[in-house]
Amino acid sequence: MEKSADIRAAINRACELNGVPELANKITFKFSEKMTSCGGKANGAKKKITLSSPYWRRAPKTGVDSRENTVYHEICHIIVYYKWEQSGGVKPKPHGDEWKRAMRKCGHTPTTTHGVKMPGRGKKIKCSCGCAGGCEMGVIQYRRMKRGTQYKCRKCKKTIS
Repeated sequence: MEKSADIRAAINRACELNGVPELANKITFKFSEKMTSCGGKANGAKKKITLSSPYWRRAPKTGVDSRENTVYHEICHIIVYYKWEQSGGVKPKPHGDEWKRAMRKCGHTPTTTHGVKMPGRGKKIKCSCGCAGGCEMGVIQYRRMKRGTQYKCRKCKKTIS
């Protein structure tokens, strides 16, 4: 996925596949240099997608296109919000069943992380737990841990020190 025309085509396709073709022309998108902590963000109420320029430059362009998956990820958030606006009821969870269904209808695996190394991401500090290689945590969590907050390793479930 390279150009604005590709993004617009993805918006049209996702809306069509999810049964809301009327939504496609209401969705806008832009790129932001300031967004460095994630690949994109969706605002369902404004029907607006913001994509990270730094992410876009770093994301791999081969294999399963990370850029394409990010675009569909954000479009599906807007689709789910739009359907909720139309029908009412309980507001859906951001990465709940409705969103997952919308992603699958578009032919994409519903994932919430991308694995692209982003600028501005915090330094990781090595810590010890029950795992052979130990584990890492961000600076903020590390400071909180030193002040008394307890964290458990996601792999071995033991307290991190």
